Amino acid sequence: MAGESAREHARKQDKIISESSEILGVNPDDLSTAVRRFFDEWKSQQKTIRSLEEEITRLRTSGSDSSIVVKDGIRFSIMEVEGDFNQMKNMLGQLTRDPSIPTVAVLGSRIGGGKLIVAITEDSMAAEKYDALEIINHISPQISGSGGGNSTISQGGGKFGDGIPEALEAARVILGL
Repeated sequence: MAGESAREHARKQDKIISESSEILGVNPDDLSTAVRRFFDEWKSQQKTIRSLEEEITRLRTSGSDSSIVVKDGIRFSIMEVEGDFNQMKNMLGQLTRDPSIPTVAVLGSRIGGGKLIVAITEDSMAAEKYDALEIINHISPQISGSGGGNSTISQGGGKFGDGIPEALEAARVILGL
């Protein structure tokens, strides 16, 4: 009985090795080397992707993007992004961290339904004039959602990601852009 169980286990292992070798297009004897190579390439590609994402964020927040407008000494950045929530927060941090550049940033993403984040540079004339929570409460109905937060950073989520362009346009209207 134990011998048959061991043989069945060995057959399953052989099948896994055979199928894996076929998928990777290598000889079963070369499987571990091929897996290591693919894993190393994947790690390298992940680093490259992160680096490119950081560069895209830097370029989009540098002011050369048409989604950035300066009015009455305040920089406004209203844009749809394709990143996830963490990428959106990173972009907001870059946009609003420098108090010498008062900024109101409104980012929206369709990923996972609709996500909106509004951030305003703390201790700046932008924070004196605008309230992130008021903005998020005004624009989140466009994505069939709601929001919460405080006067300098608020976020909202909804189930209608296709409403992001309308939400961003509503932000432009409420901000007088």
